[in-house]
Amino acid sequence: MNMTTLENGKCFYSGSTANLYKVRFDKLTIVKILREEYINNQAALKRFMQEKSIVEKLRLHNVPHPVFVDLATKQPYFAYEYIEGTHLNKLIQSNHISQLCSIGIIRRLLILLISFKDAGLVHSDITPDNILLDSNGKVFLIDFGCSDFPLRTNMTTSTWISKYTYCSPEQAQGKRWSFQSDLYQVGSLFYEMLCGQRINTGQGREALAMAANPQQPELLTIPEKYWPVLMALLEPKIEKRCGSPCDALILLNNIP
Repeated sequence: MNMTTLENGKCFYSGSTANLYKVRFDKLTIVKILREEYINNQAALKRFMQEKSIVEKLRLHNVPHPVFVDLATKQPYFAYEYIEGTHLNKLIQSNHISQLCSIGIIRRLLILLISFKDAGLVHSDITPDNILLDSNGKVFLIDFGCSDFPLRTNMTTSTWISKYTYCSPEQAQGKRWSFQSDLYQVGSLFYEMLCGQRINTGQGREALAMAANPQQPELLTIPEKYWPVLMALLEPKIEKRCGSPCDALILLNNIP
């Protein structure tokens, strides 16, 4: 792919370090390209290359498949399949998610997290912006820019954490994170879908401070049958939080 092809595409999203373009080859494709100002930023380049590697290794049905990659050009990029779908944030904002649909979405996310855990991967940025639903109700998780293999690399969050309003307490505190950090984010999503508002309502650094010292979520507006799942996922102390996506799935399936 040459830069002319890229320029003819449509830049539809600008992330923290990269831009996303829609480009049609044999079929519509998403091209993620590292922005020029980050080309010489070794930390950003490392994360970009790692994201490419993660997507290539996963090859899961609920993760966009890679198409091609070129890290040797002036601006490194990789491309993956375009998923025709609706972002979860749009569905939440339009109040078009029933409780039954919410359970289905969380169930599919937990099943996907089981595969991630088996691979040793923590996504670390499970937010409504990074979840797509296609016309058949299939759930896709995208954007692995914050993902890592914590057991393999012994990493903490450093500066690469998810959106403040969704990050777990240990992420916000700069402590070591794990698979349970993803579960906290799933709990935050479930809470938002059930009651129509976020647990963390702060903005900017205020949101980071609230994430680091979360308050017990208000559950009175949510049917009591959902409380055990929410309390297990949203436990602030990681050592007391639900231990695995399998355990969370069991709790979810026990909802009457």
